[in-house]
Amino acid sequence: GAQLIVPPGRWLTGSFSLISHFTLFLHRDAVLLASQNVKDYPVLAPLPSYGKGRDAPAGRYASLIFGTNLTDVVITGNNGTMDGQGEWWWEKYKAKELTETRPYMIELMYSD
Repeated sequence: GAQLIVPPGRWLTGSFSLISHFTLFLHRDAVLLASQNVKDYPVLAPLPSYGKGRDAPAGRYASLIFGTNLTDVVITGNNGTMDGQGEWWWEKYKAKELTETRPYMIELMYSD
């Protein structure tokens, strides 16, 4: 299958989806940084189990890493870091600046 090897360094990314038969590997001293630009997170429908957004009545922002109907996906590494920079989202939430629900760091749905 496919693999993405994240080398040492700081790597800024917005939301991205995984595919089946895929490995995400973070090397030691690799830092995957979540973007702090709301435009880097597509808006999705609320989760089916909620029926509405967790934080707001509208939809939700896509998680940093997400996938649906996946098989054989591995997220691993050698002590790399995924930094969701969540404080930024909490500040917007507390200031009531969000019209959609905050994203999760990782969300895998309907997968085996």
